[in-house]
Amino acid sequence: MAVHEVRAALREPRTLRGRRGRGRAGPGGGGALWSQERASFHGRFVSFQDVFCRPLPAARRIPIIVGGDTKAAARRAGRLGDGYFPARPASAELVDEMRRAAEAAGRNPADIELTLAAPAEPAEIEKLARQGVARVSSAAGLPAQVRTPEDVLRYGKEMIARFR
Repeated sequence: MAVHEVRAALREPRTLRGRRGRGRAGPGGGGALWSQERASFHGRFVSFQDVFCRPLPAARRIPIIVGGDTKAAARRAGRLGDGYFPARPASAELVDEMRRAAEAAGRNPADIELTLAAPAEPAEIEKLARQGVARVSSAAGLPAQVRTPEDVLRYGKEMIARFR
């Protein structure tokens, strides 16, 4: 079922998605559940009393990676996220939006791990690293320029070499 189908079934407007997510996984619901022996939380979208979660995460928290290729998602990542993953090739504008939101929230933007889609050309990896990208993700499949078995081998070797 697609996200828009779930929202339609719940009669939930798209504008509530971020707020609902914060209640589930952010400093509210999930944060309490993952950091306390016996947790209670009462919010607009999530409410529970004297609940426990086993096993607790070793660090007593689970990193929150905010995904989305909208300005709202970028701002949410800056305010609340441990990481930001725009999922599509991110524009400099979205990354800047995330960084501005982090600074406005009193956070160091460099502390937010940035994950971007893998570039078509492996040589672009160094450029992304200089821009503060911590990780690249490649969807199942390869860029359009990779067409032959030889291309796959070359692409794989070049990509892997950049992460050693």
